Parts: sequence; C-alpha cells; structure tokens
Amino acid sequence: MRRKYFFTPEMDEQIRRIYQTEVGIKAVAYAGPVKALAAKFGMPRWRVSRRALELGLLPIGKKDAPWTEQELEILERYAHLTPPRVQIRLKNAGFHRTQQAIQVKRKRSHISINSADGYTGRELAECFGIDAHSVMRWIANGLLKARKRGTARTPQQGGDEYFIKDKWIRDFILSNVPLIDIRKCDKYWFIDLIANGKHL
Repeated sequence: MRRKYFFTPEMDEQIRRIYQTEVGIKAVAYAGPVKALAAKFGMPRWRVSRRALELGLLPIGKKDAPWTEQELEILERYAHLTPPRVQIRLKNAGFHRTQQAIQVKRKRSHISINSADGYTGRELAECFGIDAHSVMRWIANGLLKARKRGTARTPQQGGDEYFIKDKWIRDFILSNVPLIDIRKCDKYWFIDLIANGKHL
C-alpha cells in the first residue's frame, strides 16, 4: 500500500520558495533542488513535485501561451475528468496542453474536479471505462437513478441526455459492487467520488 505524505503550511512555503528562486526545467527533470528538499522532508521526489502541481507552481522560465476562451470552456465543461482525459478533449478540439499545464490552470482558476454537479450517461460511461449502453441499461433497470437534462436535442441528435448526480452514482456503486470493474475505471475519479470530494 502506498504511503501517505502530509504537508504543513511551512513545508508548502519551502516548496514555493525553491520553485520561485531555484527550480529550472532541467532541475525538475534531473531532481536537483527538488530532490534535496524531498530528502529533507523524508519523502520521494515525485511527491514534492506533485505537491508543487497541487499548489499551482511551475518551474522558472516555463511559460505557457495564454489560454483561449474555447480552451477554458473545455476545461470547465470537463472539470470532472482527470488531466489526461481533459488533455484528450483539448487535443480533439485542436489544442495542445501538457497535463501539468492543465493541472496548474485548474488550480489557478479555482476549477476543481468537483466543479461539475453531475454527469451525462456518456460521460459517466467514460469514467467507468465501459460502453454507454451499459449505463443506459442500469438506468432502465432502475439500478442507477437519473433524470433528463431538459435539453432541446432532437431524436436525430440522440434525444435528451440523462443527468446523473454524484450522490446517485455513489449509491449505485455501494449497492451494485459486483457490476463495477475497478480495473476499467478512471482511478482518480473513482477515489475522489467515493471520498465525496475529500482528497486522500
């Protein structure tokens, strides 16, 4: 089981200080001051680097191009998805952002994976790593609670979409554990959902 690491406000301030004064792109890639600070904290370098992302920090000199309104709209629309999946959505729209850039922009824009208040059936299927028809069957059989979104989608467009709240998904999972293949799920989404948004 992976060990949990905790950060105090003082530790966070030390991380901010080295990223603002010492850390360059190569220093991150080759451990440098991040590795030294990790040793001081008694934890692996990757955990300090990840904490820097959580704090919205980037290495010195690494500046991304300004985000367009369309990119920000995609970032907010898919707030419930993890950075790798958001990256795919952006790529499909013709944009190229690193997972690190996505994570940092979310932090700076105060966009969390809980910004969305629910999922469509198709989005939920993607999180579970299954075909959308499976989610529709769960709804049809009364296993998964859902309601229509009230959109103006025509039958040719697939009709009105279902809206499924986080609570309904948690209730479904707890009542139908045998139906869930954890190996196919987006693990970060799954853990955050079960933890009710309280990151572990």
